[in-house]
Amino acid sequence: MVTRTQWVSLGLAAVWAMTSTAAPAAIMDPTPAGRADIEQAVAAALGAEVLIADDALTTSSLLTIERRMPRTMEGRVATGRVLEPPEVFQLVLEDDRCVLVHRRTGDTYPLKNARCHPSPAKAENAPLSDQDR
Repeated sequence: MVTRTQWVSLGLAAVWAMTSTAAPAAIMDPTPAGRADIEQAVAAALGAEVLIADDALTTSSLLTIERRMPRTMEGRVATGRVLEPPEVFQLVLEDDRCVLVHRRTGDTYPLKNARCHPSPAKAENAPLSDQDR
């Protein structure tokens, strides 16, 4: 069941997608400062620390963040499954700025230290899927 807050978030994301001149993008010449910008944006969106790969967003505009598997007190992965879908972010180029978009909420995070270029992948321009919601 979708709550009213989720409907509002989805509506805002749809309005942003329709009115924006943003295009899918990829990171050009990744730097530690640019990666730190991305990590800070994702952490702000999710309310948790994250660690991303050095080459994140260099070949695709999409970044998928999955929850960590719960661990036992001994440090082993606990049995069971994580039932929550992963969080998906998309890097876009908007007015010569790199912006990270949280696809579920539509929230945007400008990246000050990252340089990006248009991404050639057309499938990444697709509307939100049910999994992204």
